[in-house]
Amino acid sequence: MKKDFFLIFILIKLFIFFCNSQTNIPGDSPNYYLTILETSSEENGTYSTYPSVTTDKTCTFNYTALVQHRVLNGAVNTLVSSSNEILIIPRYYSGDCRLFSLIGTFQTGTSVILNLTANSEANFTINYTCNEVKISDIEVVLLRPYVMFEYQMFFSSFMLKGIGKHVFDIITVQQTQPTAGFISFKGIEGYLYSWGSKYVMDNINNPYWNITIFLGNDSKTISFNSFYSKYSFEQLPQLLNDTIFYPENYNTQIYTQFGWGYDQFLTTKFKSEVFPPFQLLSQSYAYPIPIKGSKNEMVFGLVFAGSTDQSQPLIYTLVNQNKTSLTNSTFYSVCKVFPIPYYTSDGDRVFLVQDKIFKIIVTQLNYKFIENEFTYNGKSIVRGFPYGFYRGSNDNLTLSSTFNKPLFLSEPSFTIKIFGGGDFISFYLDPIMTNCPANISPNIIGYSFTPINSLLGLLTIKIKSDNGVYSVIIGDDIYGLESLTSGDPYMGTFEFLFKALNPPNSIKVIDSCGLYSSFRDGSIISMYPLLRYKIPDYLLNQFSFDSFNITFEKNDIKLLNKTGYNVLYIKASNLSPNSPLGIILFDTVSLTLSQLNLYDLIPCVYNPSEHRFECRLIIPKNNIYDYIRYIIFFGAGNRLMLSGTLPLSSTLRVSDTYLDNDGPIFNSIEKIGGIDIISGDIQQIGWNFTITDDLNGFDKGYIKVVGSLDSSTYEFNFTSLDFIKGDKWNGVYSLLINVSSPCCSQTLTITDVILFDTNNVFSQFSLFSRNPNSLSNPFRNYYKSGMDITKINITCDPLFQQIDSNPVILSTFNISTKSLNVIGTNRDIIIDFSVIPSISGLKIGQLPVVYIHANPNSLIDCKSKLISYNQTLAVYTCTIEIPLGFGYPGYLFFSIYGFINNAGFYNGFLPEDIASIGADCNITTFISFDQPTITSTSKIYSDTTQFQIIGRGLSTSNRVNIFYSTYNLSVNPSMIYGPTVTVIADSSKDPFKIQIETPSFKSNIFTVYPIYFDLNNNDTNPTQSPTPTQSQTPTQSQSQTPTQPETQSPTPTLTQTPTQSQSNFCQGNPQCGGSNQGRCGLNGCICFSPWVGPSCNSQIIIVPQPTINTTNPSTEIPIPNNQSTESLNILYSTLISIVSLRELNFNNSQVKIFYFEKWIYTKLDDFKSIYFTSIPSVNSNITVTLEWFNTSTIIKFADEIITMNPSSIKYTIDIKGYEFLNKLNILQLILSASLETNNEDVCSSKEFGSTDSSTDYLKIQIEDHSLYGRFIKRAIVDGKTMTISNQLLDKSLNAIDEPSSVQSLIGITIPYFKNNITVDPDFSVLFDYSKDSNYNCYSNSKLSGSQIAGIVIGSVAFVAIIAISIIYYIAKVRKEKRFINNIGNKLQKIN
Repeated sequence: MKKDFFLIFILIKLFIFFCNSQTNIPGDSPNYYLTILETSSEENGTYSTYPSVTTDKTCTFNYTALVQHRVLNGAVNTLVSSSNEILIIPRYYSGDCRLFSLIGTFQTGTSVILNLTANSEANFTINYTCNEVKISDIEVVLLRPYVMFEYQMFFSSFMLKGIGKHVFDIITVQQTQPTAGFISFKGIEGYLYSWGSKYVMDNINNPYWNITIFLGNDSKTISFNSFYSKYSFEQLPQLLNDTIFYPENYNTQIYTQFGWGYDQFLTTKFKSEVFPPFQLLSQSYAYPIPIKGSKNEMVFGLVFAGSTDQSQPLIYTLVNQNKTSLTNSTFYSVCKVFPIPYYTSDGDRVFLVQDKIFKIIVTQLNYKFIENEFTYNGKSIVRGFPYGFYRGSNDNLTLSSTFNKPLFLSEPSFTIKIFGGGDFISFYLDPIMTNCPANISPNIIGYSFTPINSLLGLLTIKIKSDNGVYSVIIGDDIYGLESLTSGDPYMGTFEFLFKALNPPNSIKVIDSCGLYSSFRDGSIISMYPLLRYKIPDYLLNQFSFDSFNITFEKNDIKLLNKTGYNVLYIKASNLSPNSPLGIILFDTVSLTLSQLNLYDLIPCVYNPSEHRFECRLIIPKNNIYDYIRYIIFFGAGNRLMLSGTLPLSSTLRVSDTYLDNDGPIFNSIEKIGGIDIISGDIQQIGWNFTITDDLNGFDKGYIKVVGSLDSSTYEFNFTSLDFIKGDKWNGVYSLLINVSSPCCSQTLTITDVILFDTNNVFSQFSLFSRNPNSLSNPFRNYYKSGMDITKINITCDPLFQQIDSNPVILSTFNISTKSLNVIGTNRDIIIDFSVIPSISGLKIGQLPVVYIHANPNSLIDCKSKLISYNQTLAVYTCTIEIPLGFGYPGYLFFSIYGFINNAGFYNGFLPEDIASIGADCNITTFISFDQPTITSTSKIYSDTTQFQIIGRGLSTSNRVNIFYSTYNLSVNPSMIYGPTVTVIADSSKDPFKIQIETPSFKSNIFTVYPIYFDLNNNDTNPTQSPTPTQSQTPTQSQSQTPTQPETQSPTPTLTQTPTQSQSNFCQGNPQCGGSNQGRCGLNGCICFSPWVGPSCNSQIIIVPQPTINTTNPSTEIPIPNNQSTESLNILYSTLISIVSLRELNFNNSQVKIFYFEKWIYTKLDDFKSIYFTSIPSVNSNITVTLEWFNTSTIIKFADEIITMNPSSIKYTIDIKGYEFLNKLNILQLILSASLETNNEDVCSSKEFGSTDSSTDYLKIQIEDHSLYGRFIKRAIVDGKTMTISNQLLDKSLNAIDEPSSVQSLIGITIPYFKNNITVDPDFSVLFDYSKDSNYNCYSNSKLSGSQIAGIVIGSVAFVAIIAISIIYYIAKVRKEKRFINNIGNKLQKIN
């Protein structure tokens, strides 16, 4: 009922909107109707306007009239005026309707009566007045009495009262200085004047700043208190030091840009209570950017360009305020521009058109680390290496790509362009002849707007198309048939979510033949019945400045090392609950974060009980002093308000802070290697970076290095914990690359860097940046010495350098499906492929990328993983989730690029290359409407109780399942509108998961990460985003940066949030053993005692304490059989031991391994023993503590609370000291665990997974007995708690997997450490009440051997296990006697 009432409310609103957007003019004939479409009148047929410019003497009369003759076969042929003052132009007609344009010009102060006659038989009257602008009628209202500074400009704001709601487009002023001018805010009846920089300089000490405006024949002077007039002399800015230039001493040399677009800059230092002190750089008329400091000492920066002609340098004058005076200094600037590459004119240019695809081939190109832009049919994709790199090396490249042939062409050309440059290659596309069923453009039957929340709206359109809809362009966004929600492409309903503050001002519908219909705001879709495309009034929000009441929960905040939490309240008499409303923080730090979209539009949520909007603000710590600037957006167009135009009660003041708007920088850089000739041994080259960040401290970073010849790519993600010396404020970080023979001589260049501090303030460098900013370049200390510091040369010994220009050979290629529902819940596809390496071998760390191309010119990337490699075959796989609607209707075509051999040659494979080996190179797409999919949610804070779930296929949702960390909740949707479901649920500070249910399906499970918000918390600084960094240790990934579907970003976002899980995370049928045994939690089953295990279907078996092994830290646990009489002779036993320790490099390749042979045993008490051994060659000591638990016990390890079950054993393993070969290397600890029985007819299974975010489990089972191991994903590393990983190694080490003998291999992966590390796994024996679906069973009366299900955590121990299995292949009549005796033998063979 609530939903129906809301729908009726919306329909009434839409009806009122249509009625108000047009005016019916009364006439003398009942069969004729005349309607003015653009505006409403004061009364029927009465209009009154003002000139658009304050000094104009005329008004423009410009309206559209719709005339209708409502009789059988009626028609409108003519519309004439009795006056020659207006021009009537007939436009087009439909049925009994015709449109006319009415155009005229009238003098101010005149009123006219316009008589119009239709078909010489119906008369209409329009009364029109052109009002004169009289200064006596107008009152000037100052919104603030003094000048403000925001948005890098000095401005004043005011209103003109007495002219109704009219807002002049242009206000004429007496004189205009550089950068001065008016901005009109039509939606709020106000004006903003930006003061010219010269006027500010000339009047900096004057108490008043004046502007003279002309209104009609008169003028009026408006006075404002000047910006600096309210401050005392002591508070005024004082210049503290001379100007510092980057590079230093630049006047004595020509500066060469440090990467494209990185110009010189300067800094100055002020003491000032005023923000900002006046500083101006002539030529650019730029004001300074605050970098860091406080009122007592603030540093500002200014960027300036240089002349490329040394004989004619640019001359700059720097103006600085010093108390009440201005100081001028002059300097000269010459700059050598960092060049953008260009395409060579040599080589072939080939364009081939085939049945479903077309191909381009361009030869003899040079590649220099910049992206290419591929454009056709009006759409572009941007990619760098390896996309399109078909053959060759960077000095002689063949670029070749295959594209889907479009159904039609909107423009007859295909271009390849250097992204950001002017050089391009163009091909002519022949017209594509399409057999169209009809030559009729698609048409809109109807549409509606529905508000979802203050930032989101829904546009629903019903479309009829004889040829079938191909795409719909809403504003600037292109949609395919994924937006179709009912019907079909010929007569269907489409739904589009849009940003409420930027509603779509146009619609374009294109059919499969390229025919289209387009409509802009105000366009007539149909004249009879009248249907116009019009943005509704609720999205435009018409009101006045003085109708607003804006307050804060707290007007004063402290930001020194503290994040500020606050709420802004908005009340306005004519704001409705559906009004679009949002805020952008415009303080110094938030502006910096917005450059990477780390700080976006803040929603304002309507509170019906308080009749106001509430906006939650999270103000970054260590911000600017004075007050926090912000902008309120409340509708389309210029409907916004700067905080400086609002009353003083709307000011958010900062009382305690120290600005840190300077990202981490490289204080010093040391090259490692790069001089010696590379011979046969592995050598390391790279850099040591000293990263400095004074206040916030360095948090995380990313560095990308690329080879000049083969584009081999090395990517490093690292955090503040990875320093080799120092701390997060001033630490040294090492970036090392292994180089070995065979190799190619080339230069490794740093092409991309991004460094974040703990407040997400960043510094960024890219060789060819899209938005270069010298103030945030981490290399700024190297502007003088130049870019050589970013390069290291590799010179290969000629004896080890091979010439190998042979491409790898594609051996196999397999796609997991031949067709895909691209709007279904599960859209994952798996691509497996293998290649035969060339003679020099492959660079196995350089992973190829699978590209998937679809219409209309769309591309997605799937980065591969290496499965296995030898000299004759390399096997890869990749998995990707296809975006919603991608490629429908049509095909998805596959290609592979990025194979690099050791001789510096790369190659790829086009779709036809894949097809040539008999493999499928494409799959078909289809759509099915009934499967629900969650794609996102509205913004959710830690105190949010109502939010929207967004996706597709959600219109029939009947339940929403919410999985919190400690309990679950199932609720009904409170509202459903198209692809959105509104939910009322509990708030949560922790991540939680959601799932939609419809009558027939369940959606994917989507993880929500609430944004921490606590209005009462101003003492701590919790992380605003709970997402982890990509890497906790410096890890090298030699593949390209993650990309988005259409454009490739040169650096990844390091705080990317995981979005969804495709499978249910609670096991068992019923889940978690049913309501009496457990319940489903956030990360898995939560079991009720005495039930345990991943599905709560097991119980602890109480066993006697095992006999202590005094030789090594191994434990044999005999298991009693308390079952039926006929099974009394069946025995079970478990075996747990430590096998070895191995060191792995960054490629996870083994470089060292140590087997444990001799241990020193010490008994501590009846339940605890200690074993000690050492590895002298690496100065390492290993201590293992074994502890047996007879009863349930609570312990704590690595900040985790752990319950030890009765009859369980815990291994605490401490490694002190280890001399790593490389700081990027890791250790892997090898454990062995097995479960055995003497029964020959058994079923066994193995299982490895996660019970929650902090624990992995290992379960091996024979019949109804299991050995259950827990592996905490945390360790104590050098006294700190850190995350570690546990890896299943079966596949890489060829473990046995047969019905009678199951074997697994797992490694506890240990990061680099300096002093010591401690890990803490434990094991229990379980009795199971259900069997796993993955059981392997074996029955053979001729076999008499015991069946082994073993999990060996190790690398090479599987050979020993096979030997043990053979030893146990004995006669059945002796198995009970020999079973126990041989356990000791097995232990010795393993160890």
